[in-house]
Amino acid sequence: DLFWNACSFQETEPHVVANYLNYVNGAAKAVYLAQRMEGKEIASKPGERGVLNPTTLDHYRKGLGRFEMIDCSLSPMPTADMESNSFWRRI
Repeated sequence: DLFWNACSFQETEPHVVANYLNYVNGAAKAVYLAQRMEGKEIASKPGERGVLNPTTLDHYRKGLGRFEMIDCSLSPMPTADMESNSFWRRI
């Protein structure tokens, strides 16, 4: 089974992403993420554009503890805005 997430985890706070990845660790055999690995811009205050705490590559590595990242590269799409494509497999 493949878990696929494109451009929504980067919009989400790390504790919420960790909850989702907890389920992924127990169910998926592979993972594909298309995300800004440095995280989304930080909001100046709650309710403003951005996130309070960016979800970064370190959060994905921690949250996908039963997986190894086998590839991570910048998206070739010109509209991707520094988005990376990463592929993970269960270890």
